[in-house]
Amino acid sequence: PLRTCEDLDETVLQYAEFKALATSDPRVKEKMETDNEINRLTVLKASWQSQQNDLHHKINRYYPLQIARKEKEIAFREEDVATYRMNRTEDFKMVIDGRTYAERAKAAEHLMLVARRLGMGEGESLTVGNYTGFTVRLVRKFGSIIDLHLCGKGDYRAEFGDSELGNITRIVNLAERIESEAAYDRQELDHLKQQFAAAKEEYGRPFRDEERL
Repeated sequence: PLRTCEDLDETVLQYAEFKALATSDPRVKEKMETDNEINRLTVLKASWQSQQNDLHHKINRYYPLQIARKEKEIAFREEDVATYRMNRTEDFKMVIDGRTYAERAKAAEHLMLVARRLGMGEGESLTVGNYTGFTVRLVRKFGSIIDLHLCGKGDYRAEFGDSELGNITRIVNLAERIESEAAYDRQELDHLKQQFAAAKEEYGRPFRDEERL
């Protein structure tokens, strides 16, 4: 049945009367306040328990795996830094399809010709040359999108474009960035270790309001 305004007014009045009764009776008021506090603490403890479970997972699995992975990346990166320093030259030198070029323009022109051999299927790859001790490889992502890969212990990538000289510049830049990427990896490792230590310090701390429950 459809409720009338009079019904609603009566409901509001009953609630107001109950509230007045509750606040006027100290026992009812105290019980309501106690129940509300218990509910609040129960929610806080559930949040604390969830955080403890998350910390347990991170301490026993997440951080050890991330740190081990980052240490392996750093070892590879440092080998690549050594390779780059050993093979870089003051003047430009790049090998394309077995031919050594000292001029960027000629290397760029030959690179574009060799790139035509790359298969059309997604994931097709083609080794096209060498720069500062690193293999230069083209990999088709999908359609006409092709990536440049500079391959050592690590894999450094940029998009292969329509500009002949632009592609040579991308290869050179990839090699030059290896040292800065190694420094960034070491910073990331330090940060992971700090987070790991903080998680171990926080894990196992008791719920501060346990005695009030």
